[in-house]
Amino acid sequence: MHIVTLVAGADGHVRILATRAPDLARRQIAAETGDAYLVYCGVAPPQIGSRAFVVMLRQALDHAHLGNSTFALSPNSAIRTVYLLLAVTRLQRDLQMLVRLLKRLFRR
Repeated sequence: MHIVTLVAGADGHVRILATRAPDLARRQIAAETGDAYLVYCGVAPPQIGSRAFVVMLRQALDHAHLGNSTFALSPNSAIRTVYLLLAVTRLQRDLQMLVRLLKRLFRR
């Protein structure tokens, strides 16, 4: 199982990854930049999956994309975007459930 991971490096950039070992990824980034810390680690919604959620997150933050998985934004902005996407995903799922329920009710 992959974990959605945001790592801030000493260069001031945030990396967005789907990895099985967040701390190992942090150590690798720290070796490259001099220091790094985990900003966020979490499991993606089950209906989406971690890799697809990371793709959605990268698309949402495309304006700050620097290359590879690196983004020029503050850790707080990155976390806000994660929570916003989680909320939107939850609302979409709830809306789909409501539509299915209404269809069942009006079939009768």
